[in-house]
Amino acid sequence: MYIELTETYNLIDEGTVTLQVVEVDDTRYESDGVIRVRFQDARGTMHIERFHLRDAEGRVNHKAMRAWSHLVRTCVDNYALQAADTQDIVGRFITAEASHVSYTRKNGPNAGTRATGVSIRDYRHAEGFEGPGIPAENRWADESDDPAAPNREGGDGAPSRRP
Repeated sequence: MYIELTETYNLIDEGTVTLQVVEVDDTRYESDGVIRVRFQDARGTMHIERFHLRDAEGRVNHKAMRAWSHLVRTCVDNYALQAADTQDIVGRFITAEASHVSYTRKNGPNAGTRATGVSIRDYRHAEGFEGPGIPAENRWADESDDPAAPNREGGDGAPSRRP
C-alpha cells in the first residue's frame, strides 16, 4: 500500500516575523519550573519556546525569568505589569526577530546528531497578523476552524509541522 507523505517539520522563516501565542503549558512549572509557549505564524507554522524558570536545585533562573517577564509584558503591552496569569498571553501577538540555529541533539534516539531550530529575540507588541490570517490548509485535519487550536509535537520533542 502506498500512502502519500507530507513534509513533517517546517521552521518559521528567518527575519522579522509576527507570532500569535496559541498555547501556554504550565503543567511542569510546579515540578521542574518549565513553561512551554506555543506560537504560530501567519502561515500556520508552529514554534515552541521553553522557559526553564528554575534550575535543577529549584533556585530561580534569573535569565529565564527576565525573558519570560519580557515576553508577558510585551504580549499584553503593559511594561509596568508586576504579575500575570500564564494564560493571559494566549491569543496575543508579538513581532520578533527569528534566526535559524544549528545545534547537537542531547537526548533521545537521535542524540549526537545535528539539527536546526529557531531562536526568536527582540520581542515587540503586535496587534495581529498583517495578512489575511492563517489559511485553512495549514491546519491539522482534525483541528477545528479555530486558528488557535494547538498543534502536536514530534517524538523527539520537536514540534511537528505541516506543509
